[in-house]
Amino acid sequence: MKRLLLTIFLMTASICSFSQEFNLPDYQIQSPKDCDKYNNDVLKAIDWLMITPPNKELKKQQKTKEFLIQWMTETKAVSIYLDTDIVNFFEKNEDLLIIFMCGSTKYALENNVKSDKLEMSIAGIELCIDYYNKNINLLKKDKNLEKYIKMKNNGTLRGHLEKVIK
Repeated sequence: MKRLLLTIFLMTASICSFSQEFNLPDYQIQSPKDCDKYNNDVLKAIDWLMITPPNKELKKQQKTKEFLIQWMTETKAVSIYLDTDIVNFFEKNEDLLIIFMCGSTKYALENNVKSDKLEMSIAGIELCIDYYNKNINLLKKDKNLEKYIKMKNNGTLRGHLEKVIK
């Protein structure tokens, strides 16, 4: 029994430590065609940002965000919908804008869609909610995002966004 528990613990520990490791690729993005080869790196970068608190590894976070923004700007694979009536929660916490964009991007890449305003907006907001909840003690309170949290918990987020996007 002890051996089984030890094996499970070691496997879990190795998976956790592996999942937290992310190495920024030595990327060269000069045109939209260059972006396709970095799609998996983009997903890994998003996952890494989500598990890294905003006050840790600041230089690596900045470099990772620069990579993601350059990729998002150049790629033809994803078109992110930004509407100030939806993304109204980043003034107090600037990182939430890139997190929203990451959520939209992740949804698009994982579902092989270029642009789905509703689904990508939901994914962006839900990723922001996850990030906000994980880092609540490190971020400023945001009433707009907390409204989205209530909508998600009440099952009304989709309906609200459908009305806004029309």
